[in-house]
Amino acid sequence: MCVRTCSPGYVLDRMKRACVPCHESCDRCMGATRDQCLSCKDSQDSLQGSVCKKSCGDGMYRNPETSRCESCHPLCKTCSGGGKEACTSCVEGLSYSLSQCLSSCGEDEYRNNGQCYMCDRGCKTCKGATSKDCLSCNDNRKLFNFTCVKNCPPGMYERDSNGIPECERCHPSCATCTRAGPDACTSCRMDLYLEGTNCVQQCSINHILDEDTKKCKLCNSDCPTFANITDRSALPHKNDESNAPTKLENHFILISMATCLSLLAIFALLGLCKSRSTNGYTKVDNNSASSVETQQTFDNNVPSVYIRDDNAESEAMLNDPDDQEM
Repeated sequence: MCVRTCSPGYVLDRMKRACVPCHESCDRCMGATRDQCLSCKDSQDSLQGSVCKKSCGDGMYRNPETSRCESCHPLCKTCSGGGKEACTSCVEGLSYSLSQCLSSCGEDEYRNNGQCYMCDRGCKTCKGATSKDCLSCNDNRKLFNFTCVKNCPPGMYERDSNGIPECERCHPSCATCTRAGPDACTSCRMDLYLEGTNCVQQCSINHILDEDTKKCKLCNSDCPTFANITDRSALPHKNDESNAPTKLENHFILISMATCLSLLAIFALLGLCKSRSTNGYTKVDNNSASSVETQQTFDNNVPSVYIRDDNAESEAMLNDPDDQEM
């Protein structure tokens, strides 16, 4: 049958001088191949160039009025419209926030896979979605282990870190403190005492321990002494070990004590020997002592001879003839 125009779904093949069917995806076409469509048979398909597709590719969106794929804004990787506020994802290097592609996320947002998400409401800035991902805090709260707290926990103090209030740990000797360092304590751990702003094991000179407050108080002239105190806890404790004897001094003290004890023992033995040198003997002249048991001693550098007298209860001393001549 000869016709002036081909029916819908057909196109004129001039070589054959006949109407041939369009590609099955095309409703109207300018040729028989799939890339020669003028409109799509399926109303849900989109015409991209001259090809009917189920969806438009990256950087394009389906215009519902024309059923054609059109280009997104240059900042958008994918979009729902042609403006920059219609982005659904962004090109590399940009962050997606509230349908826009930005060079960075908002202050109260964090970036994940190229998109910006809202922080937890307690966080001013954050690195994730939870309350344990905060980088700074709202409502004058302090940052502690990426969590915003009203007050710093015990053993920590508040410090300013580039305008961000954070909780930092006190020195290990402090239970509470005002800043870093061992000289900023306001209270001490259980085994230490507070002296000024330092925590010590024992109170220093001119200080006395208050057992109730666990503080070393300055006592000056009214410090207790060893003579009038029975409670040793009230004695001033020395925190300075510089007066303690050294190991060499301890050895010297021990050697000195041993020497003194040895000398005392020698003197005691000499005294015993001297007392026994005359006990039970009678002094006689040298000539009469030849046939008896004798003992010669020197009294006041004068030679004397004693004879054993077992029956005598005391010593009888006879003058030496040489003494009489003198």
